Amino acid sequence: MPRLVIVRQDRPSLYEYFKTYTEKPGEIAVISDRRIGERRQQPDPVPFERRRRQRRTPLSPHQEQELEEMWFRIVEI
Repeated sequence: MPRLVIVRQDRPSLYEYFKTYTEKPGEIAVISDRRIGERRQQPDPVPFERRRRQRRTPLSPHQEQELEEMWFRIVEI
């Protein structure tokens, strides 16, 4: 099963380590955590919501804590 390694933004050396020694195309992908909040800048509702579903699944409190403590998270995709 393919895996995704998500590394905290403030850990660039850890990101580079995983990219160099862990990433395998088609098996393991390594990305930096890019979450910074909602991208929509306007507080007004949009007239027609084009998204069929919420694209981002928020992390559970346990997952957030794990990412904070361990600096990375591995998920199956």
